[in-house]
Order: sequence, then C-alpha cells, then structure tokens
Amino acid sequence: MRYAWDSADEYLTGFKGSIARLFINYLKKWDVNSAANVNYFIANSNYIAEKISRIYNRTADVIYPPVDADRFILSNRKEDYYLTASRLVPYKRIDLVINAFNQTPERKLIIIGSGPERERLKKIANPNIEFIGHQSAEKLGAYMQAAKAFVFAAEEDFGIIVVEAMACGTPVIALNKGGTAESVLNGKTGILFNEQNHSSIIKAIDEFEKMEGVFSPQIIREYSLKFSRKLFEENFIKFVREKAEKFFIE
Repeated sequence: MRYAWDSADEYLTGFKGSIARLFINYLKKWDVNSAANVNYFIANSNYIAEKISRIYNRTADVIYPPVDADRFILSNRKEDYYLTASRLVPYKRIDLVINAFNQTPERKLIIIGSGPERERLKKIANPNIEFIGHQSAEKLGAYMQAAKAFVFAAEEDFGIIVVEAMACGTPVIALNKGGTAESVLNGKTGILFNEQNHSSIIKAIDEFEKMEGVFSPQIIREYSLKFSRKLFEENFIKFVREKAEKFFIE
C-alpha cells in the first residue's frame, strides 16, 4: 500500500497507467475501509505515524524497527572513499548520488547493491565511481567501517542501513525527510541535506569535509544503539501487554 499512496503518480504513466490508476483508487478505498477494523497502530517512525494520521485519521505509537547493531563493528580507521548501498531501484535515488560525485571527480564513491537500475546507472557514472554489486553482510560491514561517510538520498520510512552505518562509527550524509530525518543527528552523527537533488548532496559533502574531524566514531556508534533489537523487543512487548490488557478490560 505504500506504493499505492505515495508512488502511483510517479510510476503509472500513459494509457496503461491511467487504467492502473483506476484500480489503485479502488485499492485505496478498500485500504481505508479495512483500516477501520484495526484496533491499534504501530508506526516505525514519526514520519509514518503522520501518514497514518493523514490517510486513516488514526493515531499510532512509534516504535523504531530493530537494527542488529551487534553485527557491526566500530572502526576509527577511515579510508578515502564515500559509500552508498541499497537495492538499485528508482526511488532509492542513487542517480542523484552519482550526479553529485560526477561533478566532484576528486572524490571516490563505492556503490554496493544490485537491481534493475544497475546498467543504466553504470552508464551515467564517471570513473571515480565504482560498482561492486551485491555483497555479503560481512563485506558490507567492512566497507561501512572504512568509509569516510555513508551517503543516502532516498526518502525512506525509516532506513535501517543508515543506522547500520552509524553502528560502524561512520557518519551519514542523508536527506532531511522521512525516517533519516529522525535517525541522523545533524552535526553529531552526520549531515542532513534539505533538497532531494545532487546540488544539495554536494553542499552537504562540502560541509561534512569542513567539519570531518568533529565526528566521533564512538559517539556515533553509541547513538546507533538507541535503535537496537533489544530495545525494540522491550518496547514492542510493553506495547502489546498494555494494549492487550486494555482491550480485554474494555
């Protein structure tokens, strides 16, 4: 349903898109009617809680999703490259990150991930940008540990991979919208940029490099633990118990 509410107009174009939108509109009505049967909502970010309020006219408790921070190792040693990683699909906006590094060829970018956009993205990338495809969790963690910063341009519901990068002690340069606006502390665990375009990304990287020595890998790692699996399980169990008691009393 996320795509029905947020992405239909972006992807459904032409005659076939018009037909598909008729179905999408029906699907939205069905979704709203179905949501009336829900007793309680949990949102994985305040960003999603606002959507639940706007679309369903319901309130939602926010419980951030679990990040397995223990799988990622803190590293103080950083190498001279930036990193981004995701499935290579349009809404991840890897193209914006590529355009930003195309215009700053003195900077190296490594891209981890695979997907239908891979070949198109490779064609528009300059030599300072390296595609290394899908990697194991271990290798992804190693690249995250050594990166100067992790760059993320998507508007996500939460963005677990951003917190995984912070669990390695790596600063994050991310969009100041969606879940990353909540998970990244601007100036402390990374830099947030306000506009989803390559110019804003370049400005954010410039700002990061001016204050690169300010970021403490240890502080970034410690902050990431507020999204730990242990804390998620505690909050989720507490929520279920409280609502269950209230439900059966009523």
